[in-house]
Amino acid sequence: MKYETWWAVHLYTYLGLGLSFAHQVDTGAPFVGHPLATAWWTSLWVGALIVVLAFRVGLPLWRSVRHDLRVAQVSPAGPNTWSVMLSGRHLERLPTAGGQFMMWRFLRRELWWQAHPYSLSAAPRTGHLRITVKELGDHSTALSRLAPGTRVAFEGPYGVFTADARQSRNVLLVGAGVGTTPIRALLDDLPGDTHVVVLLRGRHSEDIAHLDAFERLVGKRHGLLHALTGPREAVPLDAPALHTLVPDIADRDVFICGPDEFTRTVIAAARDSGVPARRIHHEDFAF
Repeated sequence: MKYETWWAVHLYTYLGLGLSFAHQVDTGAPFVGHPLATAWWTSLWVGALIVVLAFRVGLPLWRSVRHDLRVAQVSPAGPNTWSVMLSGRHLERLPTAGGQFMMWRFLRRELWWQAHPYSLSAAPRTGHLRITVKELGDHSTALSRLAPGTRVAFEGPYGVFTADARQSRNVLLVGAGVGTTPIRALLDDLPGDTHVVVLLRGRHSEDIAHLDAFERLVGKRHGLLHALTGPREAVPLDAPALHTLVPDIADRDVFICGPDEFTRTVIAAARDSGVPARRIHHEDFAF
């Protein structure tokens, strides 16, 4: 299902709620002939509406105006993959962390009306944010043609796929496809005393976005990096394979991000390797 279709279908939730409220107060036995009950029920609905508008419209609009995000640069990050660097004001005041995502709305003619979720692909730096996007649909393909200076509205950040979720000083980061981008940001954000093993999956090495940055960052931490390439049949990620690559996996927090099937496979392999469920953290790219 295209994201635009998924988004439009969910808008009907608001229509359904509005119709159900009207039906309740017009024909509901607790409300017909009971003005106080009707007023009380209406005030609850109005209060809920105000909260929704404040956090879904007001707060994103205020943050977007305050931080004045604009496209600074668009550069290739791999085959059909692009990094979009964003500049703005007071970005250090945004409550963002590596591994989180935001809803992005690029204010140009064919894109302004739709917001899409993209993860940060680097820990926030003073004055800059970065996302990395693979061409998977009309919206993501159009981002490669963004002109510098394009204004950007946003909502968020969202997600708990962050360094705060870990329960130990030893971490295994596993990413595949475009799922390597939040892994890259999370690697930036982990405390310096964290021992890191990074496992990245791609059909070819050039398919792994920011592989050179992974090599540099893991090297600085004196960690281990495994870049696994080739067909999935030839390079499985079952429990024996994980245990061979990371013998102490049972003592680590495991962060996983990638396509749905990949994520399920690695979660099952981690559980079979002795990692408790509470120390397995994952982010999905599915609606």
